[in-house]
Amino acid sequence: MSLPALDRLATAQARLVTALSHGDIAEIEDASRALAREVDQVRNIAVWHATPELKARATGAVRLAEGARLRLGYLADHGRRRLQMLLGLSGRSAAGYGRDGRIRLPRG
Repeated sequence: MSLPALDRLATAQARLVTALSHGDIAEIEDASRALAREVDQVRNIAVWHATPELKARATGAVRLAEGARLRLGYLADHGRRRLQMLLGLSGRSAAGYGRDGRIRLPRG
């Protein structure tokens, strides 16, 4: 049945958000792998029967995914700001981005 799969997916998503909030790298990696496994399980369900309960659980899973996405964006921005602050304290100019989208530290 698909409802338990959505429940496991939601639990894995919540675990990842919690791990991101605590900043524990090992737990973030474990939670990410667990979430990937649950996403694969949901993808492998061949037939979904739309019921109000299923729609509610799917909506909840989407909200959790959005929360994780926002948390990642916040953490990435926080990291960039800290890098800029450290560069400023060391007398170096701000970091820029290369064509590949990676941060390029100034020389010097």
